[in-house]
Amino acid sequence: MKHTPSPWNLGTETLIVRSSNRESHIADCGISYSLSDSEMKSNARLIAAAPELLEALEAMLAEMQVWESELGEHPAATKARAVLAKAKGETP
Repeated sequence: MKHTPSPWNLGTETLIVRSSNRESHIADCGISYSLSDSEMKSNARLIAAAPELLEALEAMLAEMQVWESELGEHPAATKARAVLAKAKGETP
């Protein structure tokens, strides 16, 4: 996976998401005339949490493999695997 390493943090004024170990611009969730301030802040928080969400999903799926070997594939795990593949660019 080739994304900017986490943790990502929100900028205080423009809602620019930055990596704390490297001051690189990741995403700008700033001014938009079609979104409310609340929506822009929510989008920025979601983007900032993305690396941790990815890590948590990978860990959860690793644990679920043990259960699934005995009980069969769970629909939630199937959906989670599809989302993980999409996040990693493994789907068209």
